[in-house]
Amino acid sequence: MNNAITLSTIDRDRIIKETIYKNAYDSGAGVKYTRIPLYLLEVPSFQRPEQRNVKRIAENWDESKCGAITVSYIEGRFYVTDGQNRLAAARLVGKEDIYCMIVQESYEESARRFAAQDENKVKVSRYSKFLALKEANDKVAMGIYDVCQRMQIRLDPDVQSAQDRLRCMSEVEKIYLIGGPEGLMWVFETIDKLKWRYSIGAYKSPIISGLGSVYEKFSPCAGAAQNIIVSDMKQYNPEGFMRKFNAFNDNAFKRQVKNYLYDLVMKNLCAHNGAEEVG
Repeated sequence: MNNAITLSTIDRDRIIKETIYKNAYDSGAGVKYTRIPLYLLEVPSFQRPEQRNVKRIAENWDESKCGAITVSYIEGRFYVTDGQNRLAAARLVGKEDIYCMIVQESYEESARRFAAQDENKVKVSRYSKFLALKEANDKVAMGIYDVCQRMQIRLDPDVQSAQDRLRCMSEVEKIYLIGGPEGLMWVFETIDKLKWRYSIGAYKSPIISGLGSVYEKFSPCAGAAQNIIVSDMKQYNPEGFMRKFNAFNDNAFKRQVKNYLYDLVMKNLCAHNGAEEVG
């Protein structure tokens, strides 16, 4: 009996959505406008979490100033691709429906459009873009995700209490594009061999980008380069290692770490090769 009730509810909502889409005002170019009940609107998984300004939007609610929220009509479902904070605020003030601009596109197209946007008042983070591209089956994003899964690297930089969270997606993407999955694996394996996995700062951009630059320059002898780095840096934890450098911003730290690691590996490789020639 309960199954019958559930099925009839699903069928009813499907019919309502189809009717709403069919009767919405068509402005041309595949874009329609209409009001949609809030309970029929879904937020896709690649969207950012609700921001702290939802309460402020609700307290100052004025729908005439909110504008239409953007909704993708995908396989009979309405997904909010721009306006989830306004949707949350509308629910807080007890609204039953909201004015929407409906576009017809695939789930992958919606995810890619989200990843490409930069004009929002709250800028889309690199991590949010990465999640959207993963949902869109982007090869690079899927490859990075696969490496992180294999290495058990956690990908939630918004959780500040965890020490082993990867927090520099831009650097990770650069490493993957240059060195492929092997290069990214090498970086994570080096951190593991240093026993830094659960240390504060190990997955921040100066260290990640520095190790990535070593792999880029010394990939033919990556194993030897890794041994040199581990032998030199195992005496430190990440914070102790970073205290070796004097910089005022992240970019300066990255340059200094890259230069240090390059000189370290180059000096030791030259010494090793010289010893082999003498021998």
